[in-house]
Amino acid sequence: MPAGLLPARAPRRAPRRRRARRAGVQRAATAVRSCPTCALRAVGCPAVHKSSIYLPDQLKGDLAALAVRSGRAEADLIRQAIERLLAVADAEPAARSAPPPRRPGPVLIGVGLGPGDPRQVTQLAEDTLLTADRVFAVSWTPRSIGRAETVARGVAPTVPIERLTHDIAADAAGRHESLVAAARALIAALDAAEVVAVVTLGDTSMWSVFPDLANEVAAQRPNVPIEMVPGITSYQSLAAATGTTLARAGQRLVVVDGHVPDDALDDPTTTVVVYKGSPDAGPLRDRAQAAGRLAQARVGELIGLPGQRIDELAQVPDGPISYLATVILPAVADHR
Repeated sequence: MPAGLLPARAPRRAPRRRRARRAGVQRAATAVRSCPTCALRAVGCPAVHKSSIYLPDQLKGDLAALAVRSGRAEADLIRQAIERLLAVADAEPAARSAPPPRRPGPVLIGVGLGPGDPRQVTQLAEDTLLTADRVFAVSWTPRSIGRAETVARGVAPTVPIERLTHDIAADAAGRHESLVAAARALIAALDAAEVVAVVTLGDTSMWSVFPDLANEVAAQRPNVPIEMVPGITSYQSLAAATGTTLARAGQRLVVVDGHVPDDALDDPTTTVVVYKGSPDAGPLRDRAQAAGRLAQARVGELIGLPGQRIDELAQVPDGPISYLATVILPAVADHR
């Protein structure tokens, strides 16, 4: 070795412990790119169930039990649940947003909108409003907003509602004159080959003005098709709200407007509904008591509308029951 030169040093090797730590970091860096849980295991951390880390303990336990029973990984079960949720969320708006097909006119359609709650309007009724060329609502005066119009606005807020005046406070001649005038407005739209809808509360076939309007139109335009879309009645809604059975096999259901016939009330197998009338509560309560019906008798006012009240007939004070009130006197025997 030449004088003055020192021997070359061999490269220093890192201590064994440092080398092991560095190798562990390299393994973790490689693992984290493919599986974060594996990376945690590589550096000595306890195993973590990433699929259920944000779930409450009870749900974690149920998920683990389901995974054991099904032989599937928890992550697969969670993924399947999320896929189903997203599929439903994607499908519902698409089904609801697709406008129903428009139909050719002329045709006159009476549309029952139920007792007043927009949630009780059928899909068919809503579709009819959305596809009609003209939608009419009946009111007492040109400036008054009828209850059916209010419901229609809530169900189809983008649809213009036109008013037909039917003066029910007038005498017979005045009522007929207003009815003819209303039918004339409908005929003008039908002559333009339009689909014309007339909205009513409840069902169009029960104590609504639509049958009278339809008769007037049919008398002058006999070839125009006339249809009706059924609606939920107030007594059906009242029965559902109070858990009342309207009729079983072997029983009868009698629906009256105002006056209650004795033969129906005296028949224990007949449910009597006093619909859209204003009977006096006192005499009706006494008759229900005599017939053994008072305990289950129910009264509903403004069903499905703001101010709705449901009460037992026994608790209603004497005096007229309000207009748009419904009374149910259930049957008390199964069969004759």
